[in-house]
Amino acid sequence: MSYELIGMTMFGGMLLMMLTGQRIFAAIGFVSAIAALFLWGNGGVEMPFSAAFKLFNWYPLLTLPLFIIWATSSLSQESQMTYTTCFTSGSVE
Repeated sequence: MSYELIGMTMFGGMLLMMLTGQRIFAAIGFVSAIAALFLWGNGGVEMPFSAAFKLFNWYPLLTLPLFIIWATSSLSQESQMTYTTCFTSGSVE
């Protein structure tokens, strides 16, 4: 299979997945996992699994949840009310 055909097939698959409303990470991950399976056969089965665990051990990614918790807990009461009314459909209680 030529490189051009592989690239066009993967791009078309990602475009199709995004047109169905999938999130970008899900579209790229699904298309790459299927492409690895078709291109490398049985050897491609472990590639998405090992890539996911490699991402879990990436230190800058480990700090992200703590940063989000810190940012949301440091909001003042007025900021929290504004945040609640702007980004949720419910009213502030």
